[in-house]
Amino acid sequence: MKTAKGKISAGCKPLIAQRRPGSERRATALLAAFIAAAALGTTPCSPGFTAEAQAAPPPATVVDNTRVSDPITGFAINDDFTRVLFTNKPAPVTNIGRTDKVYQGKLVQARAFMSATKLYQPALPAIDDAHFVGSDDPGSSTYDLVAMRCKPSDPSQVQPRMASWPNVFAMATSDLADLMGYTPADCPTPDLDSSYPVDQRVYCASQGFSDQENTQVPLVLQNAVDTGATIFQFTGTPFLPTTSTTGANVLYDLYGIGPAFSGLGYSVEDSYLVSKGGNVPLTAAQALEQSVVTEYMVMNVPLKDANCRCVRVPPYPNRDISLLHWDRLWTKGKLDSTDGHCVVRARLP
Repeated sequence: MKTAKGKISAGCKPLIAQRRPGSERRATALLAAFIAAAALGTTPCSPGFTAEAQAAPPPATVVDNTRVSDPITGFAINDDFTRVLFTNKPAPVTNIGRTDKVYQGKLVQARAFMSATKLYQPALPAIDDAHFVGSDDPGSSTYDLVAMRCKPSDPSQVQPRMASWPNVFAMATSDLADLMGYTPADCPTPDLDSSYPVDQRVYCASQGFSDQENTQVPLVLQNAVDTGATIFQFTGTPFLPTTSTTGANVLYDLYGIGPAFSGLGYSVEDSYLVSKGGNVPLTAAQALEQSVVTEYMVMNVPLKDANCRCVRVPPYPNRDISLLHWDRLWTKGKLDSTDGHCVVRARLP
């Protein structure tokens, strides 16, 4: 409602936290203004906010801006990324993704998932940030929480791409060529059988994918999703860097792609919950309804090379349900000056 000064008086709960499966979603003019304001970090609780004067773009524009790609490079236009993860490994966090597996001097995990920072402003409880991207805390009393924010000055530093199946196929083609030396000549037939290395099968299926135009969108999507599902089910002789023998595991090794990956460019909220035993069985209706947050795949480079800030927070009571302020993280999360690793803080910023 309006106060005597004409300002909006409303609760400060971020809109994104209200988008829960099964919740009511009524569009009103005020709610639309709140969505746009939330994306820019300007809320009805902020000084000077008015429904009439606020200059935030429409919610559709905010979402659209997280999904637009450069037509020449294919890189996402968004240039502000976040990632939340949990770890009980003592090694310092120096990269956007995992660094524990190396093959012939190259990281096996070539890329990692990140989200658009603007979708988490104003601040949410840290665990909500994780749940929106299909992640969860395996143990709040034993796992450190790592939150990183990256603002690369040039998109080529991280090569961000929306996490869609066509982009995965393009990345798998180039990344397996780089890691394993594959070329199109290693694909004598369109569909290699299980006597071949499983990663070679993944490479050839990805290299051979053709994204054809069609006025019937379900058929276009079926072409991509069917290819992805086929790759997921591949078997073959082991992928040498990790000994994986399935296509699904090769994609996990390369990118962290798990069972909840839809390939539609959205992460699937609450698809992995420790309280429900891990991977959560979902219907198609549930998976689509819970596809809320745009996700990207970015190069697994050192944090310092991608202009990142990062905090690593050991367990403390109520850590996961405390608000995670990404602007404060940018201030408090300057990397360790010795080797650029994620700085340890006693509490969330």
